[in-house]
Amino acid sequence: MKARVKVLPEIWSYFNDLIDILYEKDYLGFEEDAYEYVDRLFADIQETLPTKTRKPAPEFFDRYGSNMFYASFKKSRHTVWYVFFTIDYDEVDDTQVFLIRYVSNNHVVAKYFLMGGCNFMVAKSKNKKHTLVFAISKCEMYLK
Repeated sequence: MKARVKVLPEIWSYFNDLIDILYEKDYLGFEEDAYEYVDRLFADIQETLPTKTRKPAPEFFDRYGSNMFYASFKKSRHTVWYVFFTIDYDEVDDTQVFLIRYVSNNHVVAKYFLMGGCNFMVAKSKNKKHTLVFAISKCEMYLK
């Protein structure tokens, strides 16, 4: 079956704004680097979203649409981009349509994800050799 990736107008605006954010906040030193980063990110999303492993989006993201899924795109050691989308079927073209409704990264949306069905928070030990993940509800503690 064929697949097509479509993007809401707000997502186009977000990618345009992202170029400015990356440059103005010194995440990338040159404006050309910011353009290139966003172009590569968008190309990766457009080319690979239909074949990426997708998971049901956490309930928080229902505000962007119903029956939402997400896929992740790791772009550096510190940054993972999350693409939230719905999937429809176009009978005329016999095509799956992936409609991107929201895009963000782990620095912004990590708090909305669940670990083992539990809300969590992360604390580094003083010697920074271990990361301890504390579950907030009736769940276990995980030591990494």
